[in-house]
Formats: sequence, C-alpha cells, structure tokens
Amino acid sequence: MNAPVSKDSGGDNFTECFPKSKEDNDSPQLDQTLDSPQLQDSQFEESFSQSPLPSTDLDFESLFERFDAQEKDHSIFHWPWVEFPNQSGQYHGGLIQSPSPNNTPDALKPRSTEIRTEIYNAIGSLNIPEDEPRLKPTFEALDILTPERIHTFIKLYFHHWHRHGPIIHEPTFEPSKTALPLLLSVFAIGGMYSKDPLEVSMMKLLLDFIEIAVYSSVRIEDDYEIKQSAPTGKNDECEEQRQLEEFQGAYLMVVVQYWAGNAMAKKRVRQQRFMRLVSIARSRLALTTQHQVNFTLSNNQDFRSWIRRECILRTMNIMMTLDNAFGIFNNLPPHFNWSELDLELPCESKYFEATSYDDMHDRSCFPQRKAKVTEAFQLFFLQASPQSDRFDPVEKGALNMWDLQILVHVFYTFVWQQLFGNPVASVLPDTLNPFIASVKLALHNWKRVWDEVQCGIAPAELLAMGFPGSAERYWLVTRFVIHSFENNRGKPLVPIKADVDDTGAHLKPAMSLIHN
Repeated sequence: MNAPVSKDSGGDNFTECFPKSKEDNDSPQLDQTLDSPQLQDSQFEESFSQSPLPSTDLDFESLFERFDAQEKDHSIFHWPWVEFPNQSGQYHGGLIQSPSPNNTPDALKPRSTEIRTEIYNAIGSLNIPEDEPRLKPTFEALDILTPERIHTFIKLYFHHWHRHGPIIHEPTFEPSKTALPLLLSVFAIGGMYSKDPLEVSMMKLLLDFIEIAVYSSVRIEDDYEIKQSAPTGKNDECEEQRQLEEFQGAYLMVVVQYWAGNAMAKKRVRQQRFMRLVSIARSRLALTTQHQVNFTLSNNQDFRSWIRRECILRTMNIMMTLDNAFGIFNNLPPHFNWSELDLELPCESKYFEATSYDDMHDRSCFPQRKAKVTEAFQLFFLQASPQSDRFDPVEKGALNMWDLQILVHVFYTFVWQQLFGNPVASVLPDTLNPFIASVKLALHNWKRVWDEVQCGIAPAELLAMGFPGSAERYWLVTRFVIHSFENNRGKPLVPIKADVDDTGAHLKPAMSLIHN
C-alpha cells in the first residue's frame, strides 16, 4: 500500500473540530474555528450594556481559521457533481433488542466484502479507465477495507465522535446488520481518528467514493418517492428502521465530508447533498417529530419504537443545528423555515443510553418528555421575575448543554437574518431598537441558564464533553453580530457574500464595523 500521506496526516482538521475523547486527548482544543484567547467574555460585558467595546485588537484571523488551510486535495473530480446509477445493497435490519456479542472482525467479513464491492462500483460509475494514474492511490487505498480495520474504525467512532453527535443508539447498533449507508459513514468518521497517518490518508482518498455509495442508496435516490409508495411486502417496523439508518448515514456523510473532505466535497455536501436531505425530511414529516403524549413503555417492542422515534428526533435536531452552522461558517441561508419546525428537544442521555426495556425498568429510569425547540427558544425572551434575580421561566434542570447548544445556533440565525439580512435595517435603524433589546435580554437569559448548567464543571472537563461544551463560543459570536450592527447604525450596509468557502469570511467585514 503506497497511498500518499496528506499534509494533514492524523485527521487534524477533523479531530480539531471534533476532538478525541479525554482518555486519548488530555488537552482537547474543541472547535478551534471559534477559539481565540483574545475573545474573553469580560471584554464584552461592558459593551453589551451599551458601552463602547474596549480598544483591544481582535484577532479575527485566529477566530475564523479555515479548516482546510493545510489540506492536500486528492480529489479526481474537476467537473460539476452529478448523480450516479444505483448500486443496491442488502439490508439486514439494524435495530436489535439487546447488544450483540457477535460484533467481531469475523462477523464483519461479509460486510467488508460488500463495502469493497460498493466502493469499487462507485469508482467504476465514473467511467474512468482503471489505468488512469490518478486512480492508482485510490485502488491501493481499498486495501484498508479489512474486517479488522472496519471493526476498529467503528469502535473509534463511538469512542471519540459519538459524544459530538449522539444520534445512533449505541447499545443496539449492529454493524453486521445495519443499513450499508450508515455503516459506511460510521467507519469513515471513525477512520479520521486513527493514530496511523497513513490510514487517515487512505480513508480520505476513499471519501468521495464512499459518498457515492451512500447516496446511491435505494431510499436516497431521486425517485425514492416512487419506490417508497410501491408495496414492498416487508415489515413496516423493519422498513422504518431501514429508512432511518439510510438517512442517518447520508447525514453523517455530509458531516465527514464537510470537515474532512477536499474543497470540492465541502461545497458539494453543503450545496447539494444537504438540500437533498432537507427535501426527504420534509416529505417524511420529520420536522415535527415528537414523542406521543402520555406514551408509556411496558415491553421491549415499546422500547424499540421509542428509541426509533428518539433517533429521528435527535437526527433532526442536530441536522437543524448544522443548517444553522452553515450560516455561521459559510453564510449559507438556512434551508429550514421556522414555521415548519415543531421538534421536541432530545431526551436526557441517561434514557437514550438504556440498553432495553428491562434495563430501564431495573433502574426505574423511564423517559420524560422535553420541551419543543420553539417553546424553549421563546422562553428566553421573557423577563425574570421581579422577586428573583434568577431567570424563572426555564425551570432549573429543564435544559441541558445539548439543548443550549441547539438553541444558541437558532439565536445566531435569528439575529443575523433580522440585522444583516434585513433590507430596511440601515434606513430605519430605530425600528429595530425593540428587537435588539429583546434579543439582548434573551441572550442574557441564555447565559444565566448556561452558567447554572455548567456550574462546577472544570474547563477541561467541559471541553471533554464534546460539541455541546462549546455552546458559549457561539453565544459570543452572536453578541459580536449585534454589536457590529449597532456600531454601524444608520450607515449603508456593505454587501456580504453568501456561501463563502473560507470559513467565517463573511463575518470579518461585519466585525470590522466595530472599529470603524
């Protein structure tokens, strides 16, 4: 195997944004895109109470560092992305009642063969001669697809990445049976955490072709509606699980390509692949997913149904968060409309980590319904009680770090659209005074709840929690947006490019208004 080692060996770009677990990373640098030692909260308390910002020079180049600045592009794609013919995979039914003792490399031998075949077919679908020199490293990289490595990469996914986006029910995840798109994406993400730089480089060479295989799924292709409406004769529960797993696999493929793929892959997934997922989510009414009122669990079948709905709910919440993140990083307008969303927030981790109904029963740990995203967001705009300096509308303990991370992304999109996406904002600035005041109150309330939630947690521990532990940084950026707008009040707004490739490039001109 002579696959070249890329400049970002070890998956640095990916693992900097989604760091390894604490056991393997004593000093995690979570989400360095929003990390700057000069952006300390104390700098903004005075400014946010209507005083000028301190004159400290802000290092925006460090704040919005490009993810792929050092990345070597191995892509063979130099033409617009097109859809490719199907390569159908066999579905084996992924959700089981209890953890399987057979998730071993030997049990994955048939899946290894299936994966190699699908990726080989994906390469062939491009109709590029096999003796094409650019393909040689890719064919050599296929050697990494052994049962042993697939097994290892799956373990790395759950050990390192799962905490950043817990959408899969780990106790019942069955690699030997799960839908192929989900299996492909899970081991692709896990491969980014390999300690062997050569393995990471080889996996990156395969990412474009893994993407083709994932999106060639029978339920993700353009005519999926026709196939979905046709009678299949299959068990509805099995079919629902298949569709969920294929959708999760397609979503996770967007994630790994957006953060670890080459420049063209990053643009492709945010412009085309993600939009396809939004369309599927809309057609399946996934944007209004909630647990049933007064739903009770009395057996394992109820447990499986509840877990499946919770997985859908979690996937849609995190997908909505990524949609907002595209706005933060690339100034991409949101795909979801606020009016179509009616999602419930994810349940507490202790419920989602249960292995079965019996496990829940033995621990007397049955799930409680959470608030809807819209309801929780609206509560932050309420005034605190005059009798208490604490923010009363949100009951203590009702929101966790994941909830606050989801909600602060909503805040950013809401603020950006109302200020820098408002065509009359510069000519009628005073009309926005009530809005800005209400948002400042809401962000103040968010911060109070955040401080209560993370009270007593050491900074290193907070970072080790993964993506949800970084929520305060997005809160800080949202405040920056408000302050830069206020600093430019009454002046014409300079056009800001949408869908930028350089991460955070659209924020730099907005933030420069602070010093004008």
